[in-house]
Amino acid sequence: MQEAMRIYKMPVPRELHPKFRELQKSAGRIYSKIVFLVRKTYKRKGFWIFENAVKKFIALWIRGAPVHAPSKQAVVEEYFDALKTCFTGRKSNSGLKLPFRTSICRSFTWKNIAVKLFRGGTLRLPFGNGAEPWYTPTILSQGLDIRRVEIVYNKRVNKRLLYVAKAGDSSVVGCWCPQQM
Repeated sequence: MQEAMRIYKMPVPRELHPKFRELQKSAGRIYSKIVFLVRKTYKRKGFWIFENAVKKFIALWIRGAPVHAPSKQAVVEEYFDALKTCFTGRKSNSGLKLPFRTSICRSFTWKNIAVKLFRGGTLRLPFGNGAEPWYTPTILSQGLDIRRVEIVYNKRVNKRLLYVAKAGDSSVVGCWCPQQM
């Protein structure tokens, strides 16, 4: 059973949109490669490749991208969660199709290993490969158990939002950030 999470939403400053768009495109490239690899292996060899094997392949394949290693793993885990859900759903509905759409731009995730919350509520998000991490002030307290942070693009309002998920009750909270006001 999946644990309940509380999600804090924060706007991303406009000057960081190009950087985050590149991260989302990288996540889309990784997802596309996973879909291609898993489907090609199944079609040619007749078996489903394991999640850990795909994680190793992706780690070797996309070395030069500005993506933190746990973020690459998060994309692989998202695909395999979708695959498991599809296999479970096929038991009751045989018409379900496997996840096959390749994403050009998808939400980018930092796992809890990569995220650090400092005293005063400053959140650090690394970009990987020696790139300078991004620090943002928030109203979050230091003792929070952050599970993941995601960049989500909202097409309706043309904004990128940062979703910070922490362990606890499942609710969505708008979060005021002094930097963006």
